[in-house]
Formats: sequence, C-alpha cells, structure tokens
Amino acid sequence: LPVLWDDRELQAEKYRADYNRAIKARLEETYYKPISAWCRQHGVQLAGHPDASDDIGILRHFDLPGQDLVLRYVEPGKATALEGGHSTMGKCASSAMVHLGAKRNSNEFAGAYGHQLTFTEYRWLAIWLLIRGCNLLIPHAFYYSIRGPRIDERPRDVGLHSPWWKNYARFSNLTGKICWLNTDSQQVCGTAILGLSDFLPWESAKVCFQHQHDFNYLTIEDLLRRVERARDGLRIAGMTYRALIVEPAVMDRLSGEERKLIVDIESQRQVVWWKRVEETDGFLAQLYCMDPNPFVFTPSPLDLRIRYVYKRGFAYLLLFNEGGDEIQTRLSFKDSSLVGNGVLVDMDTGQEKPWQSDVSLNLSSHGCAVLALPIATHST
Repeated sequence: LPVLWDDRELQAEKYRADYNRAIKARLEETYYKPISAWCRQHGVQLAGHPDASDDIGILRHFDLPGQDLVLRYVEPGKATALEGGHSTMGKCASSAMVHLGAKRNSNEFAGAYGHQLTFTEYRWLAIWLLIRGCNLLIPHAFYYSIRGPRIDERPRDVGLHSPWWKNYARFSNLTGKICWLNTDSQQVCGTAILGLSDFLPWESAKVCFQHQHDFNYLTIEDLLRRVERARDGLRIAGMTYRALIVEPAVMDRLSGEERKLIVDIESQRQVVWWKRVEETDGFLAQLYCMDPNPFVFTPSPLDLRIRYVYKRGFAYLLLFNEGGDEIQTRLSFKDSSLVGNGVLVDMDTGQEKPWQSDVSLNLSSHGCAVLALPIATHST
C-alpha cells in the first residue's frame, strides 16, 4: 500500500497504475455493466462519457461511446492539443465507435471554458474533435436562462445568449456536414496504436497527426479476444491494420501473455516500435513502408490534420489547419481507387473550385476544407 502514495518506492508508477486499473475494473462490473444491460433490455441507447479522457475500455458498455472536452483540457495554440492524456480523447471515442461497430460517437465540448471563451476557440474545438472522427457534437451548453447565478454555471453559454448566436447557423452547417462525412463512411486507415483499457499513449500519436498519417487506438483486450490475425494485417470490425504501433509506456504494463502476443505479431512484420522523439525519422520510414499514405503533401506541414473516408462513390479528404499560421503546400494522390479530378470545398464559405492532383493547396489559420474525388464503385 505505501507504494500508492510514495514515489520513492521502486515501481511506484506501475503498481499505482495496476491499482487504478483494478478499481476501474470493479467500477465496470458494478456500475457501467448493469446500467448498460438495463438500457438494452428497455430499448434505450446508453450515451454519455466515462471519467477519464482515455478510458476506452469502459466505452464497450456504451451504445453511443463518448467523451467530454471540458475545463480547457485542450486549447488552440498550446501543447495540450497533441500532448498528454486529454489529447487522446477524440480518437478514444471514435476508435471505440469503429471497433464496436457503433453508428455514432459523441463529444460534449466547451464546458467550463470560462466567460472568456471566444467563437474562434469554440469553432476550433469542434473541428479538433471532428478531424479525429467525432460525428455527434454536444455543445456545453445552451441555457434557457442566464439570470442570477445561472450565468456562472460551467460558463459560458454557447447558444442564444452568446455573442455569436446570430451567425450560429453557418457554424452548425459546417459541423453538420462533417458529422455526415464521419457517419456511415469507410475510414481509410491501416495503422493502429496499441493502448490499454485505461491508458492511451500520445507520443507516437502526435507524430502521426503531424505527418498526416491517420490511425485508431486498439486495446490489448481487443487484440487478445476480437482481432483476427491475417497475412495482410490485423482485422477487426471491417478495418485491416497493416501496422501496429507499440510504445514502451504500454509494453511495460503488459502481462507475460500479452508481451508474447506482441512479439509474435512482430515476427509477422506488423509491429512498429516507437522509441523516442530523436528517432522519429526512422519510425516514420518503417511506418510508411508497412502502411503507405494514399497521398503526399509537399512540404508536410506539422499543423495540418487530415481524415480520409470513402462514402457513396466518393473519396473525401477532410483538411484542417490546427495552427495559427497559413499553410501552403502541394497535394498529390497515390490512391489507385480514384478515377477523376475533384472539387475542393471551403467549409466556412461553401465556395467550391475544381482540383487536380499536385496543385497548390492553401489553408488559412484554422482553415477547414474538404476535397471530394470520385472513386471506382468497387472501392466503396
């Protein structure tokens, strides 16, 4: 027991993590599981979110897996967008949706961001979630009244009492269209990052984000019980992962049986080891060899985020400039499924323009665009 409070003890972090995992396992058994069973017996979809931003294991009890972006956990222009446990929440919920075969995943957002919350921040938070696969946004909150002490209840009001309410329809149209793209579509993604039921690593995820390489989180529990191993990769819920990224922070917490499984998968040349930031170039070279990107940006902007999906005979590449500086790059495709030129749509203005491969692409600060291209029908 002293290990739980004394950092001077050897392996204190490991034992503390084991203790917390045991508590959460008990919470699942006595709280989430019974509630989930009751909801299904009564035809009710269980929605909401667990306690922690990377509690992906508990989400298997949800019909609509979700998370909560609150208390300025993540902010534009700060490291929290890519670093730390809270940075994993967007992919946590969307990965759970994919692997559970759910139709939607939700994110409550902007709660308790304070009276100083601006529309620029509010819009950025929404697209930060959408580019990570969210397809149901729950703004926190639309208050019927802000009289008296109500005004300070998890501020600010983001609805009819907000200064941007008159222009809210345009924001709603933007986010609604991206939610549509993220619903009932096929995510084009061949990389998974290994996680635990209560821990998702972020270091390799940060590099993937910065180099426009999409991924989902895959838990060791799913890898043991639900994944079908094949020559072309790890198969689960319609996804085939050609590359499994493993970080030391996860490997150190695995049991002997779980470690043997990872070593066996590595023998099939399907594991990419993340080691440290100084070895990023080698990590990316190995990753691209196993799971090549279907497109190339020249140069590759560190602030550019992407999501690539197939839907109804089209390929859609969602683009978001997560940073504050303008992005200027060129985009070329290597996807053999594409059969023609495309249309680039500015998601804020709705303005469309024809697009051909290997032409310049400009995105303003926090700009968002979607590139739509026809694909061969067999690809969908």
